[in-house]
Amino acid sequence: MRINSKKLLIGVVILVVIIVAVIMYFSQKNLSFQNVVSKQISISEINEIKITRISSDTLVREEVTINEEGDIRNIMKNLNTIKLLKKHNQYIPNTDYRYDLIIQVNQEDRFGITFLNESNLELYDARNTSNRITRYEIINGYDVTELAGHFAE
Repeated sequence: MRINSKKLLIGVVILVVIIVAVIMYFSQKNLSFQNVVSKQISISEINEIKITRISSDTLVREEVTINEEGDIRNIMKNLNTIKLLKKHNQYIPNTDYRYDLIIQVNQEDRFGITFLNESNLELYDARNTSNRITRYEIINGYDVTELAGHFAE
């Protein structure tokens, strides 16, 4: 009888470990920008995208507003290539510039995206009532010079 209860206890412990591992695996699954943002909005509904560049040294802010449909499509196409992984409060090194994007849908600010560097971003979702800001790691990297190209040097 004692051997059977030990086997049962070991079986339960192994089962719990497997369940926890599966839950952790699926909660850390890779996401894409397209799944997180683009599936919630239609590109044709986007009125404008505001891009703000902030210098880390001087805190000088520059802002550009993108209204042209072709430019909006191009920006969204580039953003849709980003692969994401949810991040939890880890140190992120500073870069020369931080880029903030505000995507306006039907004349309302819908999403805010802050590129902290080329491999980290924060996403603000105006319609999410429980957790509006989520931090992500960019798995495949993102060339922020694409955003810098919208500013006159």
